[in-house]
Amino acid sequence: MSRKLLIILISFLLIAGIGGFLAYRMVFQDAPLSVENEKADFVISAAALVSAFETNESQAMKRYGGKIIEVHGEIDEITIKETSTTIVLKSPEDLFGVLCTFDSSVANAGSFRKGSAITVKGICNGYLTDVALNKCSLIK
Repeated sequence: MSRKLLIILISFLLIAGIGGFLAYRMVFQDAPLSVENEKADFVISAAALVSAFETNESQAMKRYGGKIIEVHGEIDEITIKETSTTIVLKSPEDLFGVLCTFDSSVANAGSFRKGSAITVKGICNGYLTDVALNKCSLIK
């Protein structure tokens, strides 16, 4: 085997190993399985959180992305599935809101009512048309 081919092979294996490690870290990052007993990094209204992302998405993502956020607002939409429940918090005059995803273990998902004011805690995952919070728990 020529020296040049050996260097290329070692470089490829090194790059593949680093890429594999980074992919593993992205998938299995150190996010808590449940945020219910975790302290919130930020407490904010749904309208203010959406406004922060609409004003400057990159700055808002740096501030809130991957963080545990406690959000209060009014339920506008409710979707209950077998594996998850999602609600959207926003006021009727808002175009976009905060999409909160709960896993199937949420005991009182059936008690969500459109128009109710609630507080939710979850991990901010970014912004498409709504700000997305995952692994949510209901704050009493």
